[in-house]
Amino acid sequence: MAWWNKTLTIADLLDIDKGRIDRSKDLKVEYIRTDNILKKMSLLDRIFKIFKRGPKLIYYKIVRYKVKSNSGNTYTVLIKVSPGFDTKQFMKNKIEVFCTCADFQYRAAYNLNKTDNLLKIKATIEHLGIAITQPPTRVSTTPVCKHIFAVLDHFRTHLKELDLIY
Repeated sequence: MAWWNKTLTIADLLDIDKGRIDRSKDLKVEYIRTDNILKKMSLLDRIFKIFKRGPKLIYYKIVRYKVKSNSGNTYTVLIKVSPGFDTKQFMKNKIEVFCTCADFQYRAAYNLNKTDNLLKIKATIEHLGIAITQPPTRVSTTPVCKHIFAVLDHFRTHLKELDLIY
């Protein structure tokens, strides 16, 4: 199954475009902060909560980074995930991503929106504009920009420090 036909996990993204991952190694990644966002509880979540078998609060983490490219430009990358209990489980986590670079906007945002992997909050929707609904003109495209690959590589090696696994 092609990557643009399914919702992607962290492990899926890290396994798609090895060439772009290699090109992202030279970028400078700087962690900014992590925000906790409460998740709307489903009916099943509420039932488990009544019987005290489920978590008291279900939340996501949005991790914010600055990535400096070789050209000197700096981009903001946002990653939204659910915290996990171990590394293996965490890597199977559905991921939502966003980057402020033009490559992401004009090549990746549309397909990520279709697979439900685009981080859609007010600021990101305003930044992307029609790129969310207008298909890219380039047919063969990559799922994300090199800035997101650089952040995911940092992510993979700093899960405990970012308080993403318990």
